[in-house]
Amino acid sequence: MKFFKIIFYLSLFFSITGTGNTAVITVPEADIVRVDDFNYKLVSSPPDYDGLMWEWNAEKKQYKACICMMTAFRSLQALEQVLPPISDINTGATDITTGWNTDGPEELFVDNMPWIKGDNFHYADSMTPGSDLAITDAWYRYIIDGMGTYMVSSAAGNYDFSHDESHPGYDSNMDFFDYRTYFKTAPGMDAKKEYFRDVVRGQIVDNFKEETEFNVSSVPVPGAGLLLGSGLFGLMIFRKVKNQRQLSN
Repeated sequence: MKFFKIIFYLSLFFSITGTGNTAVITVPEADIVRVDDFNYKLVSSPPDYDGLMWEWNAEKKQYKACICMMTAFRSLQALEQVLPPISDINTGATDITTGWNTDGPEELFVDNMPWIKGDNFHYADSMTPGSDLAITDAWYRYIIDGMGTYMVSSAAGNYDFSHDESHPGYDSNMDFFDYRTYFKTAPGMDAKKEYFRDVVRGQIVDNFKEETEFNVSSVPVPGAGLLLGSGLFGLMIFRKVKNQRQLSN
């Protein structure tokens, strides 16, 4: 009886608090994700600009790899790894919120996939300005009807790079996000901006082309935990009545 009581109260606790499992998901180099019965491609190489990682720079009149779009795409691949076996992800049943405040995620989910014309895509409140992003902003919350909520966040290692001490813009105290913020906010062009452009950015793009890691936390559907708890509770009552009958006999 003690065993069933423990199971019951644990089930009830999880159904109320929404506590789920957390896992580190390794996303392979695969360049395909399946949404609404359609395969989407992330990585392509010039002069093939059909992949979703490319964005048009109107000022320079050329394409470039979009790190923001790549982060969003990889998070979706990480999500697919924790979902039950299904044919693909249904945009009509999936709501997305992100702390990554740039055009990249919106271009990916809304413009390219599209994610119900933006009705199911949102930016979080109290947003970090797009120019000042940090690793704590690299998260996506996917709410899937009937399946629960999944928090997917990029691992810090995805933004690691090797410094070039010979470059004038080298600063050992600056990480990818520091250089990116400086590049987005400082006026003009100087050595640090050139360092970001010539040394840092390309390495991060290569990181996202290869194997990446994401932290995934799942929150079960409350009704599922409650249903499990109710069933176990019923089993407890049944066993108690059965034991009382045996004693009375």
